[in-house]
Amino acid sequence: MQPRLHLKFQRMTNRSWATRRTLVSFCLLVALLPLLWVNISAQEQEDTTLFYQGQSLMEKKQPEAASTKFNELLKKYPKSNIRDLTFYWLGRAYLDLGRFSDAETILQDLQREFPDSPLVPKLKQEVAVRSTRPQPPAAKTVPPPPTPKSSSPAPAPKVAEKPTSPSTKAPSPSPAPKAAGPRKTKPPVAQTLPLPSGATQKGFSLTITQVADLKVEAKTERLSVYPGESGVIPFQVTNTGNAEDSFGFRTTLPPEYQPVFYLDENGNGRIDAGERPAQATPTLDVNHSVSAILQLHLPPTTPDGQREEFEILISSSFDPNISQLVKAAVNSKGPLIRADFKADKERVKPGDRLSYTLTLQNAGGAEAREVRFQYTYHPNLIFLSAQPTPNIVEQASRTLAWTLDNFPSQSSKQMEVHFKVGDEATAGQEIINRGGLEMAAGGEPMLLSSPLVTVEQVAVVKLEGSREEITVTPGDILDLPYTVKNMGNGVDSFSLRLEGDEPIKGLVYTDQNNDGQYESGEPVLTETPQLGSREAFPVMVHITVPVRQADGQNLEARLVAQSKLDRESTARSAKVFHYTLPMVSVSTQQGSRDSIPGGIISYQLTAINSGSGIARNVVITDLLPNELEYVNSDPQPSERPEGGLVWQVTELAPNQKKVFVVNVKTKSGLRAGTVIQKDTRVRYSDLNGNRYE
Repeated sequence: MQPRLHLKFQRMTNRSWATRRTLVSFCLLVALLPLLWVNISAQEQEDTTLFYQGQSLMEKKQPEAASTKFNELLKKYPKSNIRDLTFYWLGRAYLDLGRFSDAETILQDLQREFPDSPLVPKLKQEVAVRSTRPQPPAAKTVPPPPTPKSSSPAPAPKVAEKPTSPSTKAPSPSPAPKAAGPRKTKPPVAQTLPLPSGATQKGFSLTITQVADLKVEAKTERLSVYPGESGVIPFQVTNTGNAEDSFGFRTTLPPEYQPVFYLDENGNGRIDAGERPAQATPTLDVNHSVSAILQLHLPPTTPDGQREEFEILISSSFDPNISQLVKAAVNSKGPLIRADFKADKERVKPGDRLSYTLTLQNAGGAEAREVRFQYTYHPNLIFLSAQPTPNIVEQASRTLAWTLDNFPSQSSKQMEVHFKVGDEATAGQEIINRGGLEMAAGGEPMLLSSPLVTVEQVAVVKLEGSREEITVTPGDILDLPYTVKNMGNGVDSFSLRLEGDEPIKGLVYTDQNNDGQYESGEPVLTETPQLGSREAFPVMVHITVPVRQADGQNLEARLVAQSKLDRESTARSAKVFHYTLPMVSVSTQQGSRDSIPGGIISYQLTAINSGSGIARNVVITDLLPNELEYVNSDPQPSERPEGGLVWQVTELAPNQKKVFVVNVKTKSGLRAGTVIQKDTRVRYSDLNGNRYE
C-alpha cells in the first residue's frame, strides 16, 4: 500500500511560524576513485571517522558540533580524499546556523580547490536560496472599526476556530433587568398622553465591518513521489468572509523541494500548459472559490521511505491574522540499495588467488535506474577476471566499473571479482578494496569497502654469486663473494654455513667494504642481521682448498642460507673446484749394452709432466748399484753423490719432458749370472710449494 498524504486543518489568529528543513543523510561521492586505493593507511580511517561523526551530528540537528568535526578534518588532513565532501557539509552546517558569510567563504574554498567538483553548483544553489529565504511576516494589528454613536457595545472581532465551520458573531449582551419599584396594590390604567414640551425622538445607524474568513479543502489524500520527480497537492480555497478578499500562499517545504504554487484554472488537479505560478488567489467574492496546486520536486538523493512533513498556510490579504494551516506529508517511493561485500579468505600469501563477492539488493519500493558501481582495487592485487564482465577495466588506475540499466524493486544482483596477490605484498599488510555506488535518483551515493584481508609472512631467501668453475691447486686460499637477499615479504634473518663433498676449511665473513676481498678485522659471520623485504647483505667466504686430491678431480663447496623464521626456506650456491696438479714420471730406456765385465752400457732417462699443473724444482736421482761405474751423461748431472747421479730441472710444464742420456760400465770380475738392478727417483713441487715424491 502506498503511504497516504495526511492533511489536518487548523484556523489561526495569532500565528506561530517555524521554518524546518531536512538534512540529506548521506554525502555525495566523486565519480573518480583511482587515487583511493593505494595501500590502506591509519590516516584514511581517521579522516573518514571524523567525517561520519560530523555527518551523524548533522542528522541529529546539531550543526554547531558538526562544524567543529568538519573543521578538524580539514585542518588535520589537508590531502584527504574526502576534502571536497567535507567543504560541502561544513557549508551546510553554517547555513543551518545562519552563518551565511561563513558559508559563502567555504563555497569559495571549495570552488578554488575543486573547480570541477559537482558539489560546487549544489552548494552555490543552497547558499543563494537559503541566505535569501523570506521569513514569515509578523502578525498585523488591525485597528478596530469606528464605534457608532450609540451606547451599544461594538461587535467583537471574529476568530476562526475550525476550518470546516464558518465563524459566528458573539451574542449581544442581554439587557439588565430593571430595578423593582414600590409595590402598588392596584395597577394603573394605561392612557395615551401627549409628549412633554421640549422632548425629541432620535434613532441610530450601524455599518457592518468586514470580517475575513476562509475554508480550504484538499483534493489529494496521499502523495508518493519517485526521487527526482515532481508531485502535486491540489486544494480549493473558498472566501467565507463577508466581503471580497484574496488569499496568499506559503509553505514550510525546504528550498531543495522547489515548492511552487499554481492556480488550477482548468480545475483538473494538474498543471497544464499556460498555467503560471501564483503567490495568491485572485480577488474572490463572498462564497466564491478558486482551485490551486502546490507542486514540489523530490530531491534526487532522497532515500526510499523518507517522510517530509510540511505545512501550507493560506492567509487573508485583508486580515493576515485570519489564516488556515494545512498539514501535509510526502513520502519518497524509490530504490533502497543494500550491499554485502565478502571475501573468500581472511589471510593470504603472495601468489594466492583472492576472490570477492558483492551482492546488491534493492529493498526499496521502486526500481533503481541507471545504477553505476565503480570499484578500485588494492595496488598489490592483480586483476584476473570478473562476472559479469565490467563495462570498464582500467589496469593502470586499477578501476573496474559496471552499469546496471534497470534494477527492479525487491531483486538482487551479484558480482564476482577474482585477483592474484602480487609478490610485492608485505607481511601484515591489510588489503582493502573500495567502491562507490550511485544512482540517477534515490539516495546519496554509497561508499563501500571490502572486508579486510591480511597478508601473511612468507620466508624466501636468495643467494647470489658466480657459478663458474674455479681451477685450483691444492692449498689455494680463495675469497668468494656472495649476496644474501631476503625475498620474503617481511623482516627475517638467515643462518649461514659451508658444506661440501668433504669437509671444507673455510669461514664466512661480513664483507664490510663490499669489495669481495677479505680484510683483517672483518668479523666472522654465522647469521645475517635482520633484513627487510627485498633487502640484500654482502658476505664473503674465505676457503682453503684441500690438498689430498688427484689431478683433474672436481670438488664442490656450497654456501647454505637458512631462514630463521621458516627452517624449510633455504638457498644454496655451489662452487666447483677443478684441481690442476703436476704429475712427473721418469722412465728408463736401455740403449746399447755390453753385458760382459768391463763393458759399456748406455741408457736414456725421460722425465715427463703428464699432469695439468706446472711442476717446479724437479729433482731426478739415478741410483747406481755397486756393479756399475759412471762414465758420462748428457746433460751432466748437477750432483754426483756417492752411488748416484742427480739432475735438477727448475720447471716442467704440463706435457713437457726432459731426456737424459747416461753411459756406465760394468765392473771387472763379476761372476756370470750376476743381476744388476738400478733405480730412479723423482721429486717436485706445485705452484703452492706442495711437494710430491
